Amino acid sequence: MVFINDPNFENILNALKSQKTHQEKVYLVGGMVRDLLLGCKVHDYDVVVDGDVQRFAKYVADRLGAAYFLLNAQFQTSRIVWKPQQKDRIIIDLVGMRGNTIEEDLRDRDFTMNAMALDIALPDQFIDPMQGGRDIKNKVLRTCSESSLVNDPVRILRAIRLSVTFSLRLDPNTIHQIKTASHLVKNITPERVRDEIFKIFDLPDPSVALLLMEHFNLLEKVLPEIERLRDYSPLGRDETGKVWQHTLRVMKNLRMFEIYLVGNYPAEGAGNLRMGQVVRYLGRYREQLQQYFSKSLNPDRSLRSLLYFAALYHDSGKPEAEKISEVGKLSFVEHDSVAGQLAGERARALVLSNDEIKFITTLVSQHMILHFFYKDRISPDSRMVYNFFNACGDSGIGLCLLSLADTLAGIFEEADEPRWIAELEICTLMMDGYCNHYHEWINPPRWLNGNEIKALLHINDGEQIGNWVKILREETAAEVVFDKQSAEAYLLKSLLESKKNI
Repeated sequence: MVFINDPNFENILNALKSQKTHQEKVYLVGGMVRDLLLGCKVHDYDVVVDGDVQRFAKYVADRLGAAYFLLNAQFQTSRIVWKPQQKDRIIIDLVGMRGNTIEEDLRDRDFTMNAMALDIALPDQFIDPMQGGRDIKNKVLRTCSESSLVNDPVRILRAIRLSVTFSLRLDPNTIHQIKTASHLVKNITPERVRDEIFKIFDLPDPSVALLLMEHFNLLEKVLPEIERLRDYSPLGRDETGKVWQHTLRVMKNLRMFEIYLVGNYPAEGAGNLRMGQVVRYLGRYREQLQQYFSKSLNPDRSLRSLLYFAALYHDSGKPEAEKISEVGKLSFVEHDSVAGQLAGERARALVLSNDEIKFITTLVSQHMILHFFYKDRISPDSRMVYNFFNACGDSGIGLCLLSLADTLAGIFEEADEPRWIAELEICTLMMDGYCNHYHEWINPPRWLNGNEIKALLHINDGEQIGNWVKILREETAAEVVFDKQSAEAYLLKSLLESKKNI
């Protein structure tokens, strides 16, 4: 057998075999067969059943102890969600056969590399009517038919992703089909666009796929705000594409940070000055960063993909925010706020969850905050850490990396070394606060509640009481207040001073 030694695969195969009747034919198909052929780990399974799909899927789910869902009764589509271990989540999609034979079913699929199958009764033999195995060997991405992309335009975005994922060249006819059918991308439902786009953001280097999308004029159809950014030229300047190139550099910098801080430090890293500096300051937090990026706000999308989406949008507000002073100085005041609105609108249009939208909009709208800390020469201390995470919440760690990626891209353009080192030090302080002083600096104790403040200061105004609660928390983080008695003393002294100033 060609299969990798994977106990999950063996369990699924045995479950499928045990439930198959003599009359039924059951096939493993599509991308999972491709991944098996390439020796890649299989996360999702596609199964074609020539028989009663719903009955078969229910029995398999029971055998695995997994959850069963009927996705579409008309098209005989069921889903099994199996969690063999706490962190694993395997999707098994089962569909009825399209056509009279498995070969007919495969010929109606998207790309030849996904048009292969295995009969579970004969798992040693590949069924490959479209020569997908040959195309994989030759590193070519080819459609199964002349109408593959027209029949389902989401396959255009999939072509971009697959070509980058597996380092494939698009064959000439597929290129022609993409160009001919690209206008149909606007007809794809938002949910299907979202699923493909965020798989692109989960690629090792999403900027490569974005450049390919740019080449085929797909950005304007899927992410129109970014298409406008690509063609943007600041007023009075011949700098078309400068902001777009900066954005791509920011994304590439994020990828480098990921390699050096979240992954294993590569041997060649010793020769990279900037990455060496990053590791020197932030490398001690590698384990915490790995834990952070293992989280997700939605089981279908990674936190990492949301960070790259935010990086793509972080300067999208510059065209609207640009201003030129009387002396000809160009500025982009509040471009971060405008960009946050644009990113939020696009995230909503792509039907992301509320938590995901909040995460993205915070990253984008607050991406200047660390730059302002440096520019305004704010003293780096626990008060700064509190205010930063109070503004950014759980987006704070991702924001540190995004801000550094932004600064490093600026160094490439402006060679501002002092700013780079200063912001590295600021981000190190933020990481220290998050990892080592969370309950002192970020979520400090509440020494007095609203009722106690109301009684102590003899005030009834709810807004005023709320402001005193916030002030006490900040002063606790700054280590000015350290217990209930010092909190009461601070409030009484502050109230007395405020009355003197009236």
